[in-house]
Amino acid sequence: MLAVGAFATYASLSSTRPRPMPLARTYKRDRDGKFSSGGGGGSVADLPRGAVPSISDAAKGTNPRYGETANGPTYRDAARAGERWNPEMGPPPSGAFEENCTNAVMAFEMRMRGYDVQAAPLNVLDKYGYAGGRTYQEMEDQLASNWKSADGTPHGRSFRNQEWRSFDKVDREIEHDWPEGGRGFISVGKHVFSVVKKGGKAHYVEPQFDATPTRTVTRDYKKKYGPPKGTKEGDFGSGVAKVVRLDDLEPTDGIFESIVANA
Repeated sequence: MLAVGAFATYASLSSTRPRPMPLARTYKRDRDGKFSSGGGGGSVADLPRGAVPSISDAAKGTNPRYGETANGPTYRDAARAGERWNPEMGPPPSGAFEENCTNAVMAFEMRMRGYDVQAAPLNVLDKYGYAGGRTYQEMEDQLASNWKSADGTPHGRSFRNQEWRSFDKVDREIEHDWPEGGRGFISVGKHVFSVVKKGGKAHYVEPQFDATPTRTVTRDYKKKYGPPKGTKEGDFGSGVAKVVRLDDLEPTDGIFESIVANA
């Protein structure tokens, strides 16, 4: 199944050296697929929180370690055993901060609420032991476990139950249905990134890496990561997307799958 990541150019990132990792809590699914804490202590209520940054500053601080794991280790034995990476195995796997776009959009949303956090390294391993991006199913599981409705019930939002539709149609939906300041994230096939309704218009933001100086991205950028030809999704063409709103949901402790608190 197609993995959703950023498809970084590793050769251009090879000189960066990793720093110690501020991992406060690690979450994982058990053999029955249930999601629970694999660490101790801490919750969303314990996260540092302050003033809400600008959209640009929130995005720039979301994934500051992008590039550090371009030449990281691989964990093929763990991958073959169906395990996810955890800090007890060693340093984050190759691609952990370059293919973590699904974490970056969650961390950006938390930062836009004033939480002092950044994107966690991707802990999903492909069959070769790399952090190669989440499958569509893994992305659905993450969305379900990271957020709840304001009344505490499951939110029921999904990409699976949406059809691929044109960028223009997605823009119109956001501009017509979302309130000013509404936020969420968009899937264009091989990548996800954030969206904010600002001035009545949909503004797309890349929180994973510095695609542009302001992190605002354009229609051409959205097409760059469209579904590949030869896949079911690719049959719709490169100018299609799906979108999920997040700002009206509440984070659960499952959000720690996607974020770490800044030290």
